[in-house]
Amino acid sequence: MKNIILLLICIVSSITSFAQNNNVGIGTNTPDPSAILELSSSNQGLRLTRVPTTASVSNPVNGLLIFSESDQKLYYYNGTTWKELIHTEADPQVNSTTTNVIPLWNGSALVDGTIQDNTVNVGIGIAPVANQKLTVNGKTTTTNLQMTSGANNGFVLQSDVTGNATWVNANTLATLNLYNSNGSLTSPRTLTQGNNVLNFTNNGNQNTIFNLTSTGDFDIQKNGVGALFVRDNGKVGINTSSPLAQLHVKDSSAVFTGLFHFLPCPATHQ
Repeated sequence: MKNIILLLICIVSSITSFAQNNNVGIGTNTPDPSAILELSSSNQGLRLTRVPTTASVSNPVNGLLIFSESDQKLYYYNGTTWKELIHTEADPQVNSTTTNVIPLWNGSALVDGTIQDNTVNVGIGIAPVANQKLTVNGKTTTTNLQMTSGANNGFVLQSDVTGNATWVNANTLATLNLYNSNGSLTSPRTLTQGNNVLNFTNNGNQNTIFNLTSTGDFDIQKNGVGALFVRDNGKVGINTSSPLAQLHVKDSSAVFTGLFHFLPCPATHQ
């Protein structure tokens, strides 16, 4: 009997434990006062209760912690059901408060964001539009925007009346040749002024010159009818497109005022 008592004393003394102030230390003589149980070891861990499955525990108490051998996971009981202590998911999902709207965390809860995704198209600040991969409602600021689809050397970006932009070969476009500095118009042009006035203003010392380098005539019209006509041979007609002299005025009520200087007529016209 004495030997048994001595053996128990040796076993108890070999275990480093300390119980004071209603807390216990294993591996330490000074457990922290805030811990009811403190374990200390440099090469050992804590092994929790191992059960075949969570269903093996009858009437679990709230806060119970176990290790399930069936799926090798730690579980805790929240008073209603067993929850994984550390949850991992191969396909994590975030529930949306509104259909197709990607939620965001505002610091306290999930709220609707500005991005909408219907799994086919995306809208920012607006619902996705059919056949448009991305639709943005509002101003955008872009740095180093690059559109690679359809782009090529010498192509320009063209927009249609519905706002769809496409890359087109610049050589296939009609040349505008509009300048706000020195330049030349190289293709036929029709200028429609509406109620505006077309002015040619020369603030320098140079003359304003209309120079026809081809074998064509110069015609100024009013309502589609020629009013001033300059033939390629230099003859000028007013109200006539077929001047018979260097200056031919066709008007029964023409009135001339001021001084006129008539040069000698060549012998061929005398």
